[in-house]
Amino acid sequence: MKLGLTYQQFCTNCGGEPLHLTDKKAPVIDRIIYDSRRVVEAKNTAFFALNGTFRDGHQFIDSAYDQGIRVFVVSQKMDLKYYPDAFFVKVGDALQALQKLANAHRKKFNYPIIAITGSTGKTTVKEWIYHLIKNEKRVIRSPKSFNSQLGVALSLLELTNDCDIALIEAGISEPNEMEALRNMIEPNMGILTYLGRAHVENFSSVVQLHQEKWSLFDQTGKVIVGPGIVNLTKNSGNEHVKVIPSSHREDLLSLAPFKDGLSKKQCFSSHSSRFGIRNFRKSNQTTTTNPTCLGASLGNV
Repeated sequence: MKLGLTYQQFCTNCGGEPLHLTDKKAPVIDRIIYDSRRVVEAKNTAFFALNGTFRDGHQFIDSAYDQGIRVFVVSQKMDLKYYPDAFFVKVGDALQALQKLANAHRKKFNYPIIAITGSTGKTTVKEWIYHLIKNEKRVIRSPKSFNSQLGVALSLLELTNDCDIALIEAGISEPNEMEALRNMIEPNMGILTYLGRAHVENFSSVVQLHQEKWSLFDQTGKVIVGPGIVNLTKNSGNEHVKVIPSSHREDLLSLAPFKDGLSKKQCFSSHSSRFGIRNFRKSNQTTTTNPTCLGASLGNV
């Protein structure tokens, strides 16, 4: 992570108010941290005091300060005299400020951002696509299973200019959570792996849960869907979205950025996986090791 933001830019992108006593020049902010136990390099690092269910990040500001961090994003009133050379950013909610920062960073890049959601299979599909295309595309992807409100923000802050495509996971467990993820990611394309009943106890119905999943793609041009969820598109309300069921072989072939018909066909096998796609090793064919069509339209989003 190397954000390269001035203090004023950082405040603006977080939607916060600058607060400080010192007349010193504020440091450039290159990275963020939210856990005082994970301070590796304090210089040019900003600490977000996140409020969780069991912990309040403001309780760890002293620890971060003692380790050399001098920029803090807070939602509580601070007594600045105890931090005479520190720079604060006062916000209404630290997590929302982090999400605003992540979206501002995401807007710097024009390459395809593919959002992946579903009740199961998000990480598996993301890693699968990555390994299929990494030799042909410079790929950045969500670390591990970083698909929460915090995890998506951290994933987006890792975007750099040295990439051709980004694979970002998005997961929810409560109503209305997907809106924040959608606004952060602003995906060019989507993959919906599967719609099941995970976290249904937090929703009024399975339908509400599934509609919440679909809302990630309200402004997305193309969505590839897994088996068994095609009929939901009729009730999704997103008529502008081009939905491509994984079973529609020809539609997927039309999206794949391959130069010849043979290599397109070799990318697919109805017996290889639930998505009907496989990867071929390099042979005498110039394009036989191809990106999966599940990450389809990689050069055409």
